[in-house]
Amino acid sequence: MKKSNQFKSGSYDSYMITWQLYQNNYWIPLYKLNGHIGYIYCLILNNNEDLIVSGSRDNTINFWMKKNELPCYQTIKDHSSSVYGLSLNQQQNKVVSCGQDKLILIMEQQGQNKEWIVIQKITIEKCARRVCFIDNNMFALSLDGKEEINIFEMNSIYQQFTKTTDIHVKCGSDGNCLFPQQYINSKCILVSKNVQLHVIGKNSFMILVQLQFKHFDWPTNINIQLITYFTNSQHHPIHSEFNIFKKIIIQGNIQEPACFKNQKEHQFLTLIYEAKSYT
Repeated sequence: MKKSNQFKSGSYDSYMITWQLYQNNYWIPLYKLNGHIGYIYCLILNNNEDLIVSGSRDNTINFWMKKNELPCYQTIKDHSSSVYGLSLNQQQNKVVSCGQDKLILIMEQQGQNKEWIVIQKITIEKCARRVCFIDNNMFALSLDGKEEINIFEMNSIYQQFTKTTDIHVKCGSDGNCLFPQQYINSKCILVSKNVQLHVIGKNSFMILVQLQFKHFDWPTNINIQLITYFTNSQHHPIHSEFNIFKKIIIQGNIQEPACFKNQKEHQFLTLIYEAKSYT
């Protein structure tokens, strides 16, 4: 959390815990919330840090709102199976969800009581494990085991989201949802993993390079800096204006991508940038 020395976690025990940073960098559990009866698969926090949204194996989405320092929640029960992915838009008034039931829910905060209402349901062909808003009118979706990332955009006439773009990517057999997509607004980059890690730019999408990558999880506030260098490697030929990065800095720790070890069991990293950023 950016506004306090705290972070929140969800777990297979169905509890959500707020952790407080204590002296000597020691984290202690501050309080627990229990509103689910199944695994918590996904957890997001709004910019003001006064709203938490959680998705669970119990098929529900809970909205935890801080009122008078006491958390309360509203529950959405429109999914018929596990909820795997959640994302808030930039305006913080819409939430998109995906799950095992091949259904996308679009929820919006409405009315004087600011309740969350399901305003659209989209049926898809397969289970989806990762979803992320790119801006207020666009989100990305990864289907389980399918070699593409789908882009959905708001139709300005009908005010409904529809699929507009399919981005072809390599795909593996990773069926775990515990690696949520995240959009880095300052860099116009979307980070998404499905046995690979995909970095995608908004609007014009271009795959630059694919690298093996073996990390399983990902921090909530991802801080990636791409260190580029010129290379003539025959294994990764790309245009000179893009270059290729060889090191990833994650929260200050420099780590070597596994691609340079050439091990088949490792996962992949795909870079897709916004083409117009380089013209």
